[in-house]
Amino acid sequence: QGYCKLAQKQMNNNPIVLALEIGTSKMVAVAGELLNSSEINVLSVGRGKPGGVKKADIIDLGKAASLAQSAIEEAQKEIGNADVDFVYLAISGSQISAIRSTGSANISAIDGTISKQDIERAKNDAKSKILPPDACFINRICCGYYIDGQYVKNPEGQKGSLLEAEYWLMYANKDKILNAMSVVQTFGNLEIEEILHSGIASALACTTPLQRENGVLCIDIGCGATDYAFFKNGKVFQAGTIPVGGDHVTNDLSLGLRLSMKNANKTKLKYGKIIPTEDELRGDVWLNGDKSIGDKIIPLASINKIICLRFEELFSNIRAELSDYFANGNVSEVLLTGGVSRTQDLSGLASTVLGVQTRNARAAEWVPANLASPEYSTVLGLLAAASRDMKKRGKKSGGSIFSNIFKKR
Repeated sequence: QGYCKLAQKQMNNNPIVLALEIGTSKMVAVAGELLNSSEINVLSVGRGKPGGVKKADIIDLGKAASLAQSAIEEAQKEIGNADVDFVYLAISGSQISAIRSTGSANISAIDGTISKQDIERAKNDAKSKILPPDACFINRICCGYYIDGQYVKNPEGQKGSLLEAEYWLMYANKDKILNAMSVVQTFGNLEIEEILHSGIASALACTTPLQRENGVLCIDIGCGATDYAFFKNGKVFQAGTIPVGGDHVTNDLSLGLRLSMKNANKTKLKYGKIIPTEDELRGDVWLNGDKSIGDKIIPLASINKIICLRFEELFSNIRAELSDYFANGNVSEVLLTGGVSRTQDLSGLASTVLGVQTRNARAAEWVPANLASPEYSTVLGLLAAASRDMKKRGKKSGGSIFSNIFKKR
């Protein structure tokens, strides 16, 4: 575990990717070496103070850029003279929307054998949705194919009369995407290779190929928002953002208990738990504990009720967005990650609301001990995505981000 030696990296000439997360509570940049064996060596990490971001949306570009760039500079400083080959950027926030799209193509061969050309026609039909002029695609994800109504993962060479391609199309306001990109582009030598929804990135860091095959939902609960991604048959079937996070729990406690935001957050961190004992439910706590002027008694039962109501609402909203997959049993397990997932007994509440076994996610084996906390799932998932993409296309970059996002693929 730990950082590899840069001298070895330079000798092997493996690509280096910089993963960047611009979050409500943190700015994190992690540099990783992509090995030929599909393994990842984490080279460095840079952390910046939070600021300029609210509910996962950039509200002050100058401030957010300055703080994120300090994280990038720290990560670059640790890798010395080694060059960053490209950047993967995570994106979240209330500006993200998604639609499901199905495209079709009649099989051109007389004997009904499906060709690559048939597949491309179905895919292009599915991806041809017209967005509002101020929007652009973030991720266009193929969920799979249907031959005459029957689901298949790879239709090439199979036979049928009608081929359909199913896509989950994620898009956002174009100006907000450009704002996020400009944080990186201030560094003239860094090129953004890919923008990835934060929920998908987190899932890639927290789930195994077998879990993604069997049906797994990964929920990343942050301070400003909650991102989720559902995988089945090894593919992303749905991903999205719920504009609710740990800061909303703090706000609820502030309003419900008549506390300042600072004291509400302190109360949440000190006494917040989902399943208190009977004695705790009957007990009270002092806000400051010194019984001075301004100190007050707070019932533990009130703290618990406020916290549980907000999380119950969050999990109910996620279940509603994925209602079809829960109803047909496709969600076999649920994993929680993100900083707020540390809330004691939260997985038990999620299991009750979602009706599926839920547990806290664990870091992958390649993750060094100092980054094994749930707060880093998204940025580590970006490295995993870069490694996956390198296997698909080889060592070279896939081209300009503008061709990948703002132009048709």
